[in-house]
Amino acid sequence: MANEHTDKRYEEELKKLREEILYMGGLIEDQIQKAVKALVDRDSELAEIIIERDHEVNHLDVEIDDLCIRLLALHQPAGRDLGSSQPDSRSRRTWNGSATWPSISANAPWN
Repeated sequence: MANEHTDKRYEEELKKLREEILYMGGLIEDQIQKAVKALVDRDSELAEIIIERDHEVNHLDVEIDDLCIRLLALHQPAGRDLGSSQPDSRSRRTWNGSATWPSISANAPWN
């Protein structure tokens, strides 16, 4: 009976993880669409809104990483259990409000 309870809880946590990933993916998709629009329209106000909203995406990213680590640590799933919920190979990090982005060459075509 305890194993059944554990399996149900594990499935619920996997469902939550999937939902969080899908939600974050939707936010990112929306951010990309708006970023392209801001760039094409040279809309600095929209760009500022996008930048502010980026903190929500980064917060979700950290939450998802934490949930993945928790699931792996508590349930020690077999490879077949991970399916599409497998966390990526990025190292664990916390969001401090500033990101390190790849540098863009001064010779980029849009400069």
